[in-house]
Amino acid sequence: STASARRAGRTSARGPCAAIPAASEVGGQHAAFDWLAQWYPVAWERDLPIDAPTKVTLFDTDYVVVRRSTGEAPLCLEDRCPHRLAALSEGR
Repeated sequence: STASARRAGRTSARGPCAAIPAASEVGGQHAAFDWLAQWYPVAWERDLPIDAPTKVTLFDTDYVVVRRSTGEAPLCLEDRCPHRLAALSEGR
């Protein structure tokens, strides 16, 4: 995506990207908007297999989503084991 290309310092179709200003440097009412403190849809529930971990990526962060057979809401966690840092989406 364009935003990830900017963060990585890559060029876009319009030429080299300028540095992205920090939120504190941007004026107006949207300066303090925190994109990571919001809810985002990552998959349709009907597209998730039941009781099987599915890896999704949002803002360059990997998550694992599980649709539960009990009928409860799907579960979403960061895709890493806190003990061994292994990917939970691998199902091991």
